[in-house]
Amino acid sequence: MKNNNMKRTMKLGLAVTLLGISATTWAQTPAPRPTQEPVPEPDVRPAPEPVYGTATTTDWGEGQVITIDGNDSWATAYTSSSAEDFFFNYFTGGSPTDPDLQLVTEALEEMMEQRLQGGEQVSSGWGRSATIYGGYNVGASRVEGYGVIFNITESSFRFSNGEVAGIVTDELVSVIQDFLMTYGDLIDGLEPNDKITVLAKETIASTVTANTVRRSGSLMVVSPSSSNAVQLRVSVTKKDLGKLYSGTSQDDFRAKYITVERTEPTEASGNSQISIFANLLKKRFSTRELDRFVALSTPTFEYIPDLGVVFHLRGSNIGRSSVAPVIITTERFVREFSTEVADDLADEVEDELDAANEAYVEQYENFQNQLVEFVVRYGRTLNFLTPNERIIVKVTVPGCTKCDLPDRFDVVVTKDVIDDLAAGKISLEQAAKKVTIN
Repeated sequence: MKNNNMKRTMKLGLAVTLLGISATTWAQTPAPRPTQEPVPEPDVRPAPEPVYGTATTTDWGEGQVITIDGNDSWATAYTSSSAEDFFFNYFTGGSPTDPDLQLVTEALEEMMEQRLQGGEQVSSGWGRSATIYGGYNVGASRVEGYGVIFNITESSFRFSNGEVAGIVTDELVSVIQDFLMTYGDLIDGLEPNDKITVLAKETIASTVTANTVRRSGSLMVVSPSSSNAVQLRVSVTKKDLGKLYSGTSQDDFRAKYITVERTEPTEASGNSQISIFANLLKKRFSTRELDRFVALSTPTFEYIPDLGVVFHLRGSNIGRSSVAPVIITTERFVREFSTEVADDLADEVEDELDAANEAYVEQYENFQNQLVEFVVRYGRTLNFLTPNERIIVKVTVPGCTKCDLPDRFDVVVTKDVIDDLAAGKISLEQAAKKVTIN
């Protein structure tokens, strides 16, 4: 019996070694070129197979080298974006699960690039100008019971003074209005009273002087009368969009049915509280513990009156138990080995895959429970919210290989539940039961 176990262990070790060699060869060897019509090899690295393991990051030029070392396979990739964005795309595949929303999002980006981007000089009647440069990015998400929210960010945006900034802001509003009238009705799955809202907001502290407003990290919008940063919110309801097809002119529609709001920093109450909450949420799910879900970055957020605060949390289950994708790779390579080796290891591969997914399910459920507890306990710090407003945490995590757990879910609770907990009217357990997971 001992000899059989030893023989089985040696075969498993041999297979694991061959897996590493095969994975390495596969990742580094380019595909053979046709002899009759030579095709130049592209100057890019071949995409590695998805694997989990211990991740290390090394700076390399303008980007980074991210190496993931697993127990029986490895992969190296290069990205010019941040490591956290790489992990998000790497582990989730980076493919949109809402292609309809993705299309209209790209339409908004394209409209802004055509009408606002590119180092243009925008002159006022007094001959003063502003330089606009950088690239726009738009994020979009659905919020049940509200509708769709678009967030505009930009890599760098600069104005020469408040008056010119106001001119540019008005043009941005015009672009958003045109987008809503042209593409808003193409967003499926909305109820008649649902809203389509586009936000352009300040997310990083800006430097403001008497004559110059400089901004790095995201889009900055200023009011026509001053150089103060503001949050711009443009909204329309789904049912009102139908009026465009019943004789209402676009000019009348802009004036009557599209809501445009500019919020000064002093009026954006609770912004500091929201930032602290987001940072604490990131710290709560840090990488200090293995075998658990972690936050890949500090959640982004937006506050919308009458709705509440919406946080966007990207998570991953980096840790020793996160081996399910490795097992998939192992299965693929095992089939390439001799039938004898594949037959001997088939049961072990299946057992490991089952164990890995059991661990994933346990981590997933623990993550949801811990997130619910955090929201109901620390939600009281967002004391500017009204009782009917909500705290919404929209979560994206890697998918599961052999289970039906969703890779996206929302944690939603109204402020009155948190207030009842703070007042001692209900217990923590009772408050947690009032939290909705969609």
